[in-house]
Amino acid sequence: MLNQLYQSYMHFAWILYAAFCYIFSALILFVGCKLAWHIAFGEGILTIRLGRLIILEVELITNPKKK
Repeated sequence: MLNQLYQSYMHFAWILYAAFCYIFSALILFVGCKLAWHIAFGEGILTIRLGRLIILEVELITNPKKK
């Protein structure tokens, strides 16, 4: 009985861990793609908010002599 309860708990823990990993991976992929697109094609400042406390800001400075 105790072993079955432990197995159920471990199964739930692994499912929870896998869900967290999938959500975190999707977030990293989204931020990475947005950042890569801005570096390649964007101009100005890119601001990405991750929650209320974390703000990622990237400013692209172009070379005026190139134009």
